[in-house]
Amino acid sequence: MSLEILQQKWLATMDMLVELNRKKFRSPKASELLRHARSMINEASLNRAADESFLVKVERLLEEAQREIFVAAQPLGDEFLLRWSNTFDRIDAGERYGEYSFGVTRFYPHLPRARKWVRIKQPSNLTPRRLLEISHSCDVKIKRHGKDHLVIVGEGEALKRALAEVAPYIKGEK
Repeated sequence: MSLEILQQKWLATMDMLVELNRKKFRSPKASELLRHARSMINEASLNRAADESFLVKVERLLEEAQREIFVAAQPLGDEFLLRWSNTFDRIDAGERYGEYSFGVTRFYPHLPRARKWVRIKQPSNLTPRRLLEISHSCDVKIKRHGKDHLVIVGEGEALKRALAEVAPYIKGEK
Protein backbone atom coordinates (compact mmCIF):
# COMPACT_ATOMS: atom_id res chain seq x y z
CA MET A 1 0.00 0.00 0.00
CA SER A 2 1.45 3.35 -0.99
CA LEU A 3 1.37 6.47 1.14
CA GLU A 4 -0.41 8.38 -1.64
CA ILE A 5 -3.25 5.85 -1.77
CA LEU A 6 -3.58 6.01 2.03
CA GLN A 7 -3.82 9.80 1.82
CA GLN A 8 -6.57 9.51 -0.79
CA LYS A 9 -8.42 6.94 1.31
CA TRP A 10 -8.19 9.21 4.35
CA LEU A 11 -9.75 12.07 2.37
CA ALA A 12 -12.58 9.87 1.11
CA THR A 13 -13.21 8.37 4.55
CA MET A 14 -13.32 11.85 6.03
CA ASP A 15 -15.87 12.95 3.41
CA MET A 16 -17.89 9.83 4.11
CA LEU A 17 -17.94 10.70 7.83
CA VAL A 18 -18.96 14.29 7.06
CA GLU A 19 -21.83 13.01 4.91
CA LEU A 20 -22.90 10.69 7.73
CA ASN A 21 -22.85 13.60 10.18
CA ARG A 22 -24.90 15.78 7.82
CA LYS A 23 -27.56 13.10 7.76
CA LYS A 24 -27.71 13.25 11.58
CA PHE A 25 -25.86 10.01 12.26
CA ARG A 26 -22.70 9.84 14.35
CA SER A 27 -19.68 7.60 14.70
CA PRO A 28 -17.35 8.94 17.40
CA LYS A 29 -15.07 5.93 17.10
CA ALA A 30 -14.59 6.63 13.38
CA SER A 31 -13.62 10.22 14.23
CA GLU A 32 -11.02 8.97 16.67
CA LEU A 33 -9.65 6.43 14.21
CA LEU A 34 -9.37 9.10 11.52
CA ARG A 35 -7.43 11.37 13.88
CA HIS A 36 -4.97 8.57 14.58
CA ALA A 37 -4.68 7.66 10.90
CA ARG A 38 -4.04 11.30 9.95
CA SER A 39 -1.27 11.56 12.53
CA MET A 40 0.34 8.39 11.23
CA ILE A 41 0.03 9.50 7.60
CA ASN A 42 1.70 12.78 8.48
CA GLU A 43 4.44 10.91 10.34
CA ALA A 44 5.01 8.67 7.32
CA SER A 45 5.17 11.77 5.11
CA LEU A 46 7.91 13.24 7.31
CA ASN A 47 9.75 9.95 7.71
CA ARG A 48 10.08 8.63 4.17
CA ALA A 49 11.77 5.57 5.63
CA ALA A 50 8.48 4.40 7.16
CA ASP A 51 8.36 0.68 6.61
CA GLU A 52 5.56 -1.38 5.11
CA SER A 53 4.32 -2.54 8.52
CA PHE A 54 3.73 1.08 9.54
CA LEU A 55 1.66 1.71 6.40
CA VAL A 56 -0.29 -1.50 7.00
CA LYS A 57 -1.26 -0.17 10.45
CA VAL A 58 -2.53 3.03 8.85
CA GLU A 59 -4.50 1.01 6.31
CA ARG A 60 -6.09 -1.04 9.10
CA LEU A 61 -7.09 2.13 10.97
CA LEU A 62 -8.75 3.49 7.84
CA GLU A 63 -10.54 0.21 7.17
CA GLU A 64 -11.82 0.11 10.75
CA ALA A 65 -13.03 3.72 10.47
CA GLN A 66 -14.84 2.84 7.24
CA ARG A 67 -16.49 -0.18 8.89
CA GLU A 68 -17.65 2.00 11.79
CA ILE A 69 -19.14 4.51 9.38
CA PHE A 70 -20.84 1.82 7.29
CA VAL A 71 -22.40 0.32 10.43
CA ALA A 72 -23.65 3.73 11.58
CA ALA A 73 -24.98 4.41 8.07
CA GLN A 74 -27.06 1.22 7.73
CA PRO A 75 -30.34 3.18 8.01
CA LEU A 76 -29.27 5.14 4.91
CA GLY A 77 -29.55 2.03 2.77
CA ASP A 78 -27.47 0.23 0.18
CA GLU A 79 -26.93 3.29 -2.01
CA PHE A 80 -24.57 4.84 0.56
CA LEU A 81 -22.60 1.59 0.90
CA LEU A 82 -22.33 1.01 -2.86
CA ARG A 83 -21.38 4.59 -3.70
CA TRP A 84 -18.58 4.72 -1.14
CA SER A 85 -17.39 1.17 -1.87
CA ASN A 86 -17.06 2.17 -5.53
CA THR A 87 -15.13 5.28 -4.49
CA PHE A 88 -12.63 3.18 -2.53
CA ASP A 89 -12.33 0.70 -5.41
CA ARG A 90 -11.44 3.57 -7.76
CA ILE A 91 -8.84 4.87 -5.28
CA ASP A 92 -7.32 1.38 -5.05
CA ALA A 93 -7.15 1.38 -8.87
CA GLY A 94 -5.08 4.58 -8.73
CA GLU A 95 -7.73 7.24 -9.28
CA ARG A 96 -7.08 10.47 -7.44
CA TYR A 97 -9.84 11.51 -5.02
CA GLY A 98 -8.64 14.90 -3.80
CA GLU A 99 -5.74 17.02 -2.59
CA TYR A 100 -4.24 15.86 0.69
CA SER A 101 -2.71 18.83 2.46
CA PHE A 102 -0.04 17.97 4.96
CA GLY A 103 -0.21 20.08 8.08
CA VAL A 104 -2.23 22.89 6.50
CA THR A 105 -5.57 22.20 8.13
CA ARG A 106 -6.34 20.90 11.57
CA PHE A 107 -8.81 18.05 11.84
CA TYR A 108 -11.86 18.74 13.98
CA PRO A 109 -14.45 15.96 14.00
CA HIS A 110 -18.04 16.81 13.11
CA LEU A 111 -17.19 20.04 11.31
CA PRO A 112 -18.24 20.66 7.74
CA ARG A 113 -15.77 20.54 4.89
CA ALA A 114 -18.10 21.72 2.15
CA ARG A 115 -19.13 24.99 3.82
CA LYS A 116 -17.10 27.74 5.39
CA TRP A 117 -16.71 27.76 9.14
CA VAL A 118 -14.72 29.40 11.87
CA ARG A 119 -13.89 28.11 15.34
CA ILE A 120 -13.46 30.73 18.04
CA LYS A 121 -13.04 30.76 21.79
CA GLN A 122 -16.40 31.71 23.28
CA PRO A 123 -16.30 35.15 24.89
CA SER A 124 -17.58 34.93 28.47
CA ASN A 125 -19.76 38.02 27.96
CA LEU A 126 -21.64 36.57 24.96
CA THR A 127 -24.95 35.12 26.12
CA PRO A 128 -26.75 32.18 24.52
CA ARG A 129 -29.65 34.51 23.70
CA ARG A 130 -27.35 36.90 21.83
CA LEU A 131 -25.79 33.96 19.97
CA LEU A 132 -29.26 32.90 18.85
CA GLU A 133 -30.01 36.45 17.67
CA ILE A 134 -26.76 36.58 15.70
CA SER A 135 -27.49 33.17 14.23
CA HIS A 136 -30.91 34.25 12.96
CA SER A 137 -29.96 37.73 11.78
CA CYS A 138 -26.85 36.58 9.90
CA ASP A 139 -28.26 33.28 8.59
CA VAL A 140 -25.52 31.11 10.13
CA LYS A 141 -25.44 28.17 12.49
CA ILE A 142 -23.65 28.63 15.78
CA LYS A 143 -22.82 25.57 17.86
CA ARG A 144 -20.69 24.86 20.88
CA HIS A 145 -17.55 22.90 20.08
CA GLY A 146 -15.94 21.40 23.11
CA LYS A 147 -15.99 23.20 26.41
CA ASP A 148 -14.72 26.64 25.47
CA HIS A 149 -15.27 27.12 21.74
CA LEU A 150 -17.95 28.04 19.25
CA VAL A 151 -18.23 27.04 15.63
CA ILE A 152 -19.96 29.41 13.24
CA VAL A 153 -20.98 27.81 9.94
CA GLY A 154 -22.36 29.61 6.91
CA GLU A 155 -21.77 31.02 3.48
CA GLY A 156 -18.96 33.54 2.98
CA GLU A 157 -20.75 36.86 3.45
CA ALA A 158 -23.06 35.55 6.17
CA LEU A 159 -20.05 34.24 8.06
CA LYS A 160 -18.32 37.63 7.80
CA ARG A 161 -21.44 39.40 9.13
CA ALA A 162 -21.65 37.01 12.06
CA LEU A 163 -17.99 37.50 12.91
CA ALA A 164 -18.50 41.27 12.80
CA GLU A 165 -21.33 40.85 15.32
CA VAL A 166 -19.20 38.65 17.60
CA ALA A 167 -16.00 40.76 17.36
CA PRO A 168 -17.00 43.41 19.96
CA TYR A 169 -17.57 40.63 22.50
CA ILE A 170 -14.15 39.15 21.79
CA LYS A 171 -12.50 42.55 22.21
CA GLY A 172 -14.46 43.15 25.43
CA GLU A 173 -16.28 46.16 24.02
CA LYS A 174 -19.71 44.76 24.96
